[in-house]
Amino acid sequence: MGVSIGHVPISPIRFEADTPRLLMPRFDVRGALWAADIRAVRSGALNEHFANVLFFESYATASVLGMEEADGRPRDVDREVADSQQRFIRFLREQTRVDFEFLGELALAFLGHEYACEAAATAAYVRLRNVPLHLGSGYTTRTYEGMCQCFGLSARSIGA
Repeated sequence: MGVSIGHVPISPIRFEADTPRLLMPRFDVRGALWAADIRAVRSGALNEHFANVLFFESYATASVLGMEEADGRPRDVDREVADSQQRFIRFLREQTRVDFEFLGELALAFLGHEYACEAAATAAYVRLRNVPLHLGSGYTTRTYEGMCQCFGLSARSIGA
């Protein structure tokens, strides 16, 4: 069941992860690179599938690779992989913006409203991995300034 704001209905977005795969146990000196397929669904409005989304795990924190970049484009990967990852990150940021616009000032009452879709997609991946990992995001403001940051949230703490 969706929420109607004005005359425009919107349903909550839901993320599902499938087939997590360890790609590189030592992607860099800090952590490992994983991939998973992610599906984003808004009942009756959206059903998107993203294959081979890259996640970086480091210091008990998982995040979407490239999230720490203002443009969402990860460095140190092949161009085709970076293009795909950037499309996914832009999608997440756009869906977070859509949610924020529909909720207006009410969104400010929710912890993590600035990165809600990014955290929800990462939580779907973490839940499937079934290991204790915190959720990380790559920026600290809605203008995507900052570095990768751990929010101390786990997949269970946000209800994923």
